[in-house]
Amino acid sequence: MDEAKEKKQPETEVLFPDMVIDGVRIRPWTFDQFIDLLPIFRELAEYLKKSGIEVKDVNEAVDDPSKMMDLIMALAPLAGKVVAVSVGVTEEEVRGWAADKAIRVLIVIFTQNANRLKNCFGLGLTAMKVLTTTAG
Repeated sequence: MDEAKEKKQPETEVLFPDMVIDGVRIRPWTFDQFIDLLPIFRELAEYLKKSGIEVKDVNEAVDDPSKMMDLIMALAPLAGKVVAVSVGVTEEEVRGWAADKAIRVLIVIFTQNANRLKNCFGLGLTAMKVLTTTAG
């Protein structure tokens, strides 16, 4: 029997698929990484709120260049932090990467974790509503 066919992919690789972009291994966030990123997401949310950018505007940004620029300005100072925490390097190292490499890595990070964020925050809000209605 062919040895390659016989060898099974480890369960962790199926559950947590790695991607390698220009030598950078990217995996979906661990819980520790997610906790480390929460202050960054809070900072982003505060900037968006101060700027008057609502969540619905994110979907509309594709059609409105001024809203797209607002989102890019909000994300720009935080992107290096998100990449650094996500791939386990320093922010200074990320800032030294070529722009196209950093952008590709950032896109993969958000693609891998978008559903997790959406599901996590949706579940969290639902749980808070349940807790507050049953506690009173």
